[in-house]
Amino acid sequence: MSASFIVGAGIMIGYVALQSRVVSVETGNPIYPWDKLINYINGSFIAGAIISLVSILILLSSFGSFNLFSYYFRRKKKENGYKENYYEYTERVAKSQSSYRFVFLPYLIIGLVFIAVSLILYFVAISK
Repeated sequence: MSASFIVGAGIMIGYVALQSRVVSVETGNPIYPWDKLINYINGSFIAGAIISLVSILILLSSFGSFNLFSYYFRRKKKENGYKENYYEYTERVAKSQSSYRFVFLPYLIIGLVFIAVSLILYFVAISK
């Protein structure tokens, strides 16, 4: 859970750092947006959206949405030359997938926290 928070904070700080290289069109001088709240709003929203989308992919994977693709790439012959069909494969994989049904939840919570922070900062910015 802390790793996803660190990744999200890295994405947010990276976005703000990249925005610090923006140069003004009129004067040609660099604009230092570290003081501008909008960059932190955008950075935290982007980090939250990425982490939330990854958690949704993990959720879909835990329900077996990608079993067909994994079956296609992992189909192998057994020792006796028997090939496992798709139904047998999904039955075998369903046992292991049932043990990690809620793995996506910490990532989703962290992603939603980043999105909530961006919304709070947005409402603070427009209230000024």
